[in-house]
Amino acid sequence: MSSTIIYQFRCSVKHISPMIWRRILVKNDSSITDLHHTIQMSFGWSNTYLHCFTIRAKDYGIAYSGGICFEDDADSILLGSFDFDVGETFLYEYNFNDDWELQIRLEKILEIDLDRTYPRCIGGNRAGPLEDCGGVESYMEHAENYGGAMALPTLANFLDEFKPDDDFDDLRDLVVKLQYWVNIDTFDRKKLNLLLAKYANNDPSWEEYMEEGFVL
Repeated sequence: MSSTIIYQFRCSVKHISPMIWRRILVKNDSSITDLHHTIQMSFGWSNTYLHCFTIRAKDYGIAYSGGICFEDDADSILLGSFDFDVGETFLYEYNFNDDWELQIRLEKILEIDLDRTYPRCIGGNRAGPLEDCGGVESYMEHAENYGGAMALPTLANFLDEFKPDDDFDDLRDLVVKLQYWVNIDTFDRKKLNLLLAKYANNDPSWEEYMEEGFVL
């Protein structure tokens, strides 16, 4: 492989409208493993479920016990080895119960900026879908019923009926749930890039955020 170059990918969640997407910059000497973790962080997912890339009709990914067996080691397959063409697309699937599908398209091939760390995000729209909310149809239904300001009447009705001797765990669970739906149209790129910088600098704390799950 020649000198390091940068792939500009646009990753968009299929079948959801308005569209949820991220524009990420990744070095060509990054591995399939690196791209997987970058996608997980970019959409606020926790790497709890199985995943699979399908690139040119072949499957790639990190193999887990009891999961999918892949022919190649995800750590050793570098993105540059595919020699992608601008405009080329491939598929990323995550959580085969909810069946989240991302179309990944190479938009540009850029020179590396030595003053930046990679991977990084340069654009995006809307919070990533909750990874276990039931899939596209369930997501769209919840977004219609609770998205944005629609969540506030739900909380108000619950509080009106809430009694002092009721279980506060129910109230806490509802607030946590509605917090996501209230903010589904927001995306914090700065927060994401701080996390991606930890990954780029081999700061192990990035894994703690992944395990806890976080919303962007």
